[in-house]
Amino acid sequence: MLIAICISSISGIVPFAEERITTSSVENVVDRIDKAITNIWCSENGDRLTVDITLPPGCSLEIHGDGQDAMIIDIIYYGEKSKTEYLAHAIHIQDGKLVLTDGCSLTVERTSYGISAI
Repeated sequence: MLIAICISSISGIVPFAEERITTSSVENVVDRIDKAITNIWCSENGDRLTVDITLPPGCSLEIHGDGQDAMIIDIIYYGEKSKTEYLAHAIHIQDGKLVLTDGCSLTVERTSYGISAI
C-alpha cells in the first residue's frame, strides 16, 4: 500500500516538472532574443546577429507591437496565449507581426533607423 501511495504522489509531480522545464526553455529563447536585440542596439549600422529558435511542440512566439515597431513577445501554446514578455528595445518588423516556430531563425540587423528583423 505504501508503494501505491508513493507512485501516486510521484506521478502527480511529473507533469508539473515537465511544464516547468518547457516554460524555462521557452523563457530562455525569449531571453536570447532580447539579448541579441540589445547587443545589436549597441552596435554599428549593418551589424547582424542570428538567434536559432528551439521551442517545444505546440509552442510558438509572436513578436508584435504598435504598427511596425515591436516590443512584445507573446508565448503561444497550442493556439492560446500563455504569457507576454517585453523586449528592452523595439525592433522594426515589415508586416507588423512575426511568428517564430521551432527550427527557424531570427536575424536582427542594426540600421540607420534602429533594429530590423530580417
